[in-house]
This record gives sequence, C-alpha cells and structure tokens, in this order.
Amino acid sequence: MALEHPMQSRAAAPTDIHRKVPGVVAFLGLLVCLCCGVGCAATSASATSARATPTVSAKATTTPSSHIVLQDSGRGSKSTARFTVHGVWQLSWTCQQPGTVLHIQVSNLATGEPDTTFQHIMYTCPNNGGGDSILYHGSGTFYLAVAGDLDWTLTITDIPE
Repeated sequence: MALEHPMQSRAAAPTDIHRKVPGVVAFLGLLVCLCCGVGCAATSASATSARATPTVSAKATTTPSSHIVLQDSGRGSKSTARFTVHGVWQLSWTCQQPGTVLHIQVSNLATGEPDTTFQHIMYTCPNNGGGDSILYHGSGTFYLAVAGDLDWTLTITDIPE
C-alpha cells in the first residue's frame, strides 16, 4: 500500500477536463459571435437569427391578429415588393431543387442596404424539396433580396404583439 505525500497535488482526472472543454468552447464561440455581430449562417434545412434567439418552425405561426403582408415566388435572383411589419413577423420559404442554396437577405427600404439586424438566410434545399420559417423582431418597411438557381416561394406574416 503506497502512501501519498500530503503536499503532492493530484492531477485532474481526464474525464473532468473532457467535461469542461466543450462548455468553454461553446461559450467562447457564442462570445465571438455576439462581439463580431455575425450576419450570416449556413444551414441545411434550418435557419438561425443573429440578434435575438429565433423561433424556427416548419409550420407557420398564426394568431387571430396576424396577417400575410407579402407572398412572392420566382426562380433565381429577385428583389421583392416592399412590406411593412410591426414588431414580430415571420419569414417562411419553400424550394424545390435538391442541394441548391436559397439566399434571403432582409433589406431596409430607406437605405436600400441589407439590414444586419436580420440575419442573412442560406438554406440548402433538401432532396424532396422543403421549406422552413423564422420569427424576427423589429418594425419597419423592408424588402427581401432573394438569390439562388432554384424555384422558391416566400411569405411574410406580420404578428402584432
């Protein structure tokens, strides 16, 4: 039986380190994203928001007071008509060509520039076609800049608070 000297320190078990590293890495990644104002995320059949935590859902969110303010469809690049929203609003989209990427950028009508408050969507169309949606928070008048070599549909639903 070996006795340990009271002044000798014991090294942390490898399992302790392995449990802490992923949390630290995730925290640092989140910190970098928040500090740098990351404005673009690549997704595969999903979407994220840069500012607020979005609610992502394949099913449209509607309430009795919500109403559709824009519906558009096309193929390839296009700027949509302008639309006005009041607080919470939902962007929904669909596409048909598997493996192609649909880009959607919310642009401010007053400046004609992309509005970095709302994250640029990069959605890879799944094999059987598909779509998704995301909730945004912010009032104003906007338009969408859409790009991608695919058929797409978009719907904007205003959901007043």
